Amino acid sequence: MPYAFLEKSFVDDINHLLGLPETALQVYREETERINTDHGLQTRAISLHEMLQRGGKSWEVVADCLKKLMPEKGMFAAVVLGSCVPQLTEWYQTRGISQTILVDTLSDFRVWMEQHRKRYGEWGISEVGWLIHHLSGRLFKLGRLQFMPTNYMGRIKVYRHRESGELAILSGPGVSFRRDGKVKEAFGRVGTEEGWESVFHETELHVTGHRILEGGEADPETIQLEKQAWELLLEEGNLVLDIHIPEGGSLSEADCSVSYDMAETFFKENGIGEDFKAFVCTSWLLSPQLRKVLPESSNIVNFQSEFHLVPEYSNDDQMMERVFGSRPEKLSEAPRDTTLRSSVLDAMEQGVSFCGGSGFKLRRVN
Repeated sequence: MPYAFLEKSFVDDINHLLGLPETALQVYREETERINTDHGLQTRAISLHEMLQRGGKSWEVVADCLKKLMPEKGMFAAVVLGSCVPQLTEWYQTRGISQTILVDTLSDFRVWMEQHRKRYGEWGISEVGWLIHHLSGRLFKLGRLQFMPTNYMGRIKVYRHRESGELAILSGPGVSFRRDGKVKEAFGRVGTEEGWESVFHETELHVTGHRILEGGEADPETIQLEKQAWELLLEEGNLVLDIHIPEGGSLSEADCSVSYDMAETFFKENGIGEDFKAFVCTSWLLSPQLRKVLPESSNIVNFQSEFHLVPEYSNDDQMMERVFGSRPEKLSEAPRDTTLRSSVLDAMEQGVSFCGGSGFKLRRVN
C-alpha cells in the first residue's frame, strides 16, 4: 500500500508516541480498515493527508474540512491527523528536539480522543483545530505547561519606569468599558448601563491613556507618562508565548516555574520565537473572581499571581465545562467534592458572576 498511514498496523507503530489505550487502538485499526473498503473515504483521507504534508495554510484548510464532519466522523479525523506523526517526528529530530518533548506534546492526542468519547460515547477527535497546533510544530508541552509563539492580541501597552522598574499598563484606544472599568462584554453579555470609551494619545514627549488596575479593570481617569522616563515593553502585535494548561497534573508554583524556565531555554536554543516579549494566557483560571473565593494557598491563586490581568471579553462557559464537566442545571444538585467546586458554587449562590480572564507575565530578560 503506497500510504503507510492506511495500513492496519500504522497506529501500533506510532503508539509509543501517542500512548493510546488498547480500546482506542482497536477502534483506530477498525477505522483504517473501513476507510480502505470505501473508495470515497480512502480518496478523501489521502487528499487530506497530502495537504498536511504540504504544510503552511493547508493545515487550516484540512482543519476546516474535518470540522464539517464532526462529531460523526471523529475517528476518521483521528486517522487523518495521526497520519502526520512520522513527519512531525522527523521535524523534531532534524531540530534536535528531544523525544520526551515530542511525547509530552502529543499526549494531547490521547486527551482529546478521551474527551470526544466522554462527550459523544465513542472514540474519535473533534478538537481538530486545536491539535493542528501540536502536529504542525507550533505548540510544545514543556513540563506542566504548553507554549505557542504568536502575535499578541491584547489591546494594551505596557511601560516600565527606567529607574524604579514600576510597570504602567495602559489601555489601547477605542475600548468600550462599563462604569466599573470592566469591558462591556464582560460576563458574556453587553452592559446596558452607560459606560465610556478609552483614549490613547502619543506625542513626541508623552503618552496619555487609562491605566489598567490590578483586577484587570480600567481606570476612567487618564494618566500621562513621560516617554523619556518610561520604556515600552509590550504592545499589540509583539511576539509572545501563549500559555495553555493541559488537563491533568498539578498546577503547583514549582511545576509552573520549571515550565517557564524550560520555555526560556527551549525557544532560545531552537530559534522558534526566541525574541518573545512575554508569556500570555487567556483562561478560566485567570478569572478575577477566583481570587476572591479561593484561599491564598490555592494553586490557582498562585498561578494567577504570576500574571498582570488585563481587560478580556469573556463568559463563564469554559469555567463551567472545566470545573463541572458541563453547566449545572441546578446549583443545589451540583457536586461539591472539591474545594474549587464548593467555592464556586457558594459564590454563585450568593449572586457572583464568573468570567474568564487574560493576563501577561514579562519574560526575565526584559
